[in-house]
Amino acid sequence: MRKHLKRIAIFGGVLVAGILVGTAATAVVTTRFGSIADQHYFQHDTNAAWYNSGAFTNVHNAVAFVRVPRGETRMIDAPFAAESLCEGAAGYCSVRIIVTDRFGNQTELDPQSGFDFAFDTAASGDGWESHAIERTSDQLTSGRYRVRVQAAVVGGANRLRLDDWSLAVALINP
Repeated sequence: MRKHLKRIAIFGGVLVAGILVGTAATAVVTTRFGSIADQHYFQHDTNAAWYNSGAFTNVHNAVAFVRVPRGETRMIDAPFAAESLCEGAAGYCSVRIIVTDRFGNQTELDPQSGFDFAFDTAASGDGWESHAIERTSDQLTSGRYRVRVQAAVVGGANRLRLDDWSLAVALINP
């Protein structure tokens, strides 16, 4: 009997471990380290604007132009906060932050969630609220970059209003 219970306990432990590993395999965890921020860029806008595209479109004026010094690298840390209102019968509104290099190569900052990130939901009776995201990049090599916020409506949402927003971009030394 004791041997039978031991086998059940071992089987249960293996099953639980398999479930945990199987679940964790779908998540992507990114860890980055940096020291001090030696450059800061801030952009604010108090004018409300509406976005209604199912594709990511640029948030008006939410852009920062940054430069990594020659022979050095930097990581971008970019928090964005806004008063938002997402409207529609269902779905949600998404926001992402991208960086574009001097050649036009565009990369979404991490975590790279794309349309999977819900900045605000299209809940009935849901009023204006403050929402925020923060994204980081890999170490970028020397050169000029454009950091931009983009918005999209997803899955039944038909428009997103952003107002009183703030974008802060910091270049972090390794």
